[in-house]
Amino acid sequence: MPTPAGYKIWEQTAAVTVASSPVVSGWYDTTGYTNLFISYVFTNSTGTTTLTVEGSFDGSTQETDITYAAVGATPATVAVLHPFIRFRLVQATADATRTKAFAQARALWLIFTVPPVTRRRCPPPRIRVRRRSRTAGRTCHRNRPPTVCPG
Repeated sequence: MPTPAGYKIWEQTAAVTVASSPVVSGWYDTTGYTNLFISYVFTNSTGTTTLTVEGSFDGSTQETDITYAAVGATPATVAVLHPFIRFRLVQATADATRTKAFAQARALWLIFTVPPVTRRRCPPPRIRVRRRSRTAGRTCHRNRPPTVCPG
């Protein structure tokens, strides 16, 4: 069943230690969304935490030819390149004191907006002054009422 845009895909709230590293999620079906919105907070004394996205075409074997870069600054938008994805958190050197990561499904139309349709504007109406014609009872072609622009 497709995952609607805006739904939570994955979260990690427990601090990651060097002993428990790497923390790897299960495979998630990407049907229904084209991008991931990823937000995270990692607090370390001297260690580093790396969050990466991994892809698969069958939901069991990691694809190594088409890969994702490590998630950079938060919040980040990552394009989905595979039918299945998973998340990997690697803690190096020292234990993290705080690890919070959140991934949300996003559809393509939420990121790229279509500009509003602009209508062609009519020129402003001219103010015409009626002058008397040289011939009595007749009007000059300049005295015709202005045409109405259809908008």
